[in-house]
Amino acid sequence: ITDDEGGCTWLGTASGVVMVNNETLESYLYELQESFHDVYRLRDGELLWATSNGLVYFFPDDIKNWITNRELTISDLEVNYRTLGSDTPHSFNGELQFRHNENNLHIYVSDMRFGASSSKIEYRLLPIDNEWKSTYGNCVELKDLKQGKYTLELRNPHITDQEPPITKMDFTIKPLWIFSFWGIAISVTALLALIILSYIFVLLRLRNRKNLSAMENKLLLKIDEHNQREER
Repeated sequence: ITDDEGGCTWLGTASGVVMVNNETLESYLYELQESFHDVYRLRDGELLWATSNGLVYFFPDDIKNWITNRELTISDLEVNYRTLGSDTPHSFNGELQFRHNENNLHIYVSDMRFGASSSKIEYRLLPIDNEWKSTYGNCVELKDLKQGKYTLELRNPHITDQEPPITKMDFTIKPLWIFSFWGIAISVTALLALIILSYIFVLLRLRNRKNLSAMENKLLLKIDEHNQREER
């Protein structure tokens, strides 16, 4: 075990090397097919390791930059705890779209470089999150999302002066169909149709009443004329 000049601790294990950032406590495992026993820091900053297969040496900054420049790739996606298949019709114009009740997502990521693994990744969900969040492992869990448009940003932890590349995933949680554009349009159309039908119904009722009243007046007039004739 030893510290480098950049504030990280390096530990030798039976299956590789572990680097720990002493400021953030983030760790990285480099899995190698040999045991790392002893380590010595040289004057130029290189770390010299005694392994089960001989000697290994490297500059810590080279490894750190290699980690920072790794771009994450979305390797799998679960919707409501079920894997989203490539044949599932959730994509529209290059953007993922989910129904209103498909609002629990598990996004699995990988740097596609085997032999080194980060203990955690950073993410933020726009426009909800302003600050980066951290999660251990290779999965980001998003629960109970409301309807709207989102952008998920993913990156490796920021351990050097370089900005890590950001992976983005745009997706939309669609509203319940009744609150969608077509749902509102259908509802408004149905309401207008109901108002028009009610108006027509009221007009017909008034017209029928008017006609009935006119018929009653004519009948009463005839009855009066008949009574007058009988009195004569």
